[in-house]
Amino acid sequence: MTPDDWMILICVIRTAVFEQAFLFEVVLGSTDVHDGHEVRYGPWDPAACSTVLTIWFDLGWIAVYMPSEQVDRWANQPAIWMSRLPPSHHPMLGRTEARGLLTTPSSWTQDRAEGWAALMVTDSAPVDDVGVWFRDIPIPAS
Repeated sequence: MTPDDWMILICVIRTAVFEQAFLFEVVLGSTDVHDGHEVRYGPWDPAACSTVLTIWFDLGWIAVYMPSEQVDRWANQPAIWMSRLPPSHHPMLGRTEARGLLTTPSSWTQDRAEGWAALMVTDSAPVDDVGVWFRDIPIPAS
């Protein structure tokens, strides 16, 4: 990926976090409309997505939760960590489980419970400073 591709990726993933996207959705990319024309971003390299999300997770800016309807949906085929979820509405994954999931993008598929875990912004995230989200990502030179 070029440095410009990385910048777009970071923007798209940041938006996905704010929209509380499912993990499987992150790698699919997104579509925007500019001047009446659709512009497609992605699909993205899962490893690159994992890198960005893991850095933000380690900074304490994002968290991972399992929407309650997905807990029920995957009750017969749960992810290993699902047995450790607290009994609450939209339970949060623990730090170990969340980091493990974020570093295993091969599990972010629609046919696995892991892919239906969702992202969210934490209270410590710099929500008003877009530029900070780019700061800690090691963008390779072209």
